[in-house]
Amino acid sequence: MSILTKSQSFTKLEMAPHSYRHEIKFETDSHKAEIIRHKVETLMSADAFSDSYGCYRVNSIYFETPYNQDYILKELGTKERQKLRLRNYTGSDVFKLEIKSKIGEVATKYVTTLNRDEAIGIYEGDYGVLLDKNTADSVYTYYQIQTNAYRPLINVSYDRHAYFFGDEGFRVTFDSDIRVSAANEEFFQEKIPQFPVTDKTIIEVKYDSFVPHWLTKLMSDMGLNAGSFSKYTEGYNTLFGL
Repeated sequence: MSILTKSQSFTKLEMAPHSYRHEIKFETDSHKAEIIRHKVETLMSADAFSDSYGCYRVNSIYFETPYNQDYILKELGTKERQKLRLRNYTGSDVFKLEIKSKIGEVATKYVTTLNRDEAIGIYEGDYGVLLDKNTADSVYTYYQIQTNAYRPLINVSYDRHAYFFGDEGFRVTFDSDIRVSAANEEFFQEKIPQFPVTDKTIIEVKYDSFVPHWLTKLMSDMGLNAGSFSKYTEGYNTLFGL
């Protein structure tokens, strides 16, 4: 018999409304990234998580199915795919368990906010807290974990400079020093994973409805083309020697 009641067993469509955001990614060297970032920071505001240098560390444990379904679908270029991750920013006791679902380059997130003890419980396989919270996102995440037999696989960390523009749903992030390790409890001690994934900086442009012309022109002037870099899959490849 299903653990979920009829009212709890629902699809993504039944969970609407959710916000959907477009994402464009660029991969570049640190020199070009700094030129672009200095231009961006004159026109946009720094993220609230930023330190005095405008930066913060993002730490994520990615979960995977027994047959590495999320990794394979991304590598195959499948249009519809998802990732499950437990995320924390260095120095914060707030954790977020997120399912990031994408159709093409349009993304949405199902987010459950956790304290440290709850996050450790999730890592150790105690998912009951998701039902206890009884939100649409937490119950849906519980359903996905149980249906797909997700378990922690890798830990990816990186430095992020993030900027936003007013209430327009427009955001630009610069991610560098991307590192990976096998998922382990050092995640909760905020230790940086051991293996470098790339020496490139990944620029992500996230928007609801439009990208300002000045940014489109800046990327073009710097000779950058949109790509599909995935921190999860590249971290996976680095860790497992693929």
